[in-house]
Amino acid sequence: MNFSNRDLLTALYCFIAILGLILIGFAWYVWAQSEAAQEPFSYWVTAIVLLIVGIVLVMFGIETYIVRDDPDVWL
Repeated sequence: MNFSNRDLLTALYCFIAILGLILIGFAWYVWAQSEAAQEPFSYWVTAIVLLIVGIVLVMFGIETYIVRDDPDVWL
């Protein structure tokens, strides 16, 4: 099975977007755990960092889908 460079990049960009969704899910889980914690501030900081990184990864995946016909993106 020979994969072209475009197929591999498409799989990579899909994986990045899915990873962003997973990180957003982790952020939601950590935020929910902060309700029972004695020191919720550390949970909040962790959840906010995970949320920001997850949103950036999802936006990157959406942006690469929008410009999928641009030859500069797909080399």
